[in-house]
Amino acid sequence: MSLPEASPLAGTRWQLAMIEAEGRTTRLDPAQARRHSLAFREGGALILQLDCNRGQARWSLDAGAPGAAILTSGPVASTRMACPGPNFADLAALGGSQARITTQGAGRLVLEAPGRRFTFLPAD
Repeated sequence: MSLPEASPLAGTRWQLAMIEAEGRTTRLDPAQARRHSLAFREGGALILQLDCNRGQARWSLDAGAPGAAILTSGPVASTRMACPGPNFADLAALGGSQARITTQGAGRLVLEAPGRRFTFLPAD
């Protein structure tokens, strides 16, 4: 059952802190983190800040294994401005897919998709 309104994610905003992909780990500095974020709105709207671009999608959360769930997001509709590097717009690749979502300790959100792992911290 998908209930964004009942989810503890609804009403929260997260900044991207780290990406693990292809055997590499990229840690974002605070300025980069502020430009790459997810906001889970009540009612299932997902708002993305993708560097100098903004995006929107729908989201739902389904129960998974204990301590984890499956986040499903619809395709991301976003602006397509050419942002100065480095940017981490591959965050938009989560759109139209499913990701395993877990929390690690207080205030850490992890999304795992095939070949990628995104770690988020609460936004200021």
